[in-house]
Amino acid sequence: MEEKSLSWWGDVTTSNKEATIRKNKEIIGERLELFKTVKEILEDAGIEFFIEGGTLLGAYRNGQFIYHDNDIDTGCVNKEFVKVGKALDSKLPDKYTYSLRTKVGDYSTNTFGCFPKDGEKYVDAYGQEWPLNMIDIYNYIYSEEEKSYRLDHDKAGRDAKGNPKWIPEDIIFPLATIMFEGIECPCPNNPKAFAELEQGYLGEDFEFDQETQLFVKIR
Repeated sequence: MEEKSLSWWGDVTTSNKEATIRKNKEIIGERLELFKTVKEILEDAGIEFFIEGGTLLGAYRNGQFIYHDNDIDTGCVNKEFVKVGKALDSKLPDKYTYSLRTKVGDYSTNTFGCFPKDGEKYVDAYGQEWPLNMIDIYNYIYSEEEKSYRLDHDKAGRDAKGNPKWIPEDIIFPLATIMFEGIECPCPNNPKAFAELEQGYLGEDFEFDQETQLFVKIR
């Protein structure tokens, strides 16, 4: 059977999917510990952020990781993103560290990655080494002309023709809340529309419950 890529960067394929899932389930506790730590730091600093990417998609579908996904994805708009480095410098526990990426291979980006100093690594399909336990904090750029945001990443923030994937302001704000692995997390106001525009993915139907202020499955 022809081998197929199952992830954005090509590191998960039909041949290694099950092994990837087993390993990710082994370290889920470590990932959630890092996520809770970073979430608390951002919240304490008053930085408005939201889960996005594969993390949002997993939360939207069933409140869990997509278990072959190799990181946790968060994002914030530029006026919040510029505060992230200072917050991490002052509060990130010593066992963790972070980096600000401006390039991934041939692509430009603007992303903080937080990870354990002595954590395991893996190599993606492009030969790049990454922490196995990592949280990304992506920057979203605003266009006054479009009244919309796009991911500050020349691959993930653009379509196959290189056109920006603009996400209208009212799809992101005001932020809503969604459950992810038992954690109440900020998310875009319309996660389904956000995922469609950002990734082209559709999930199961959900609706926003005004009483609980959470997205709940309707079928």
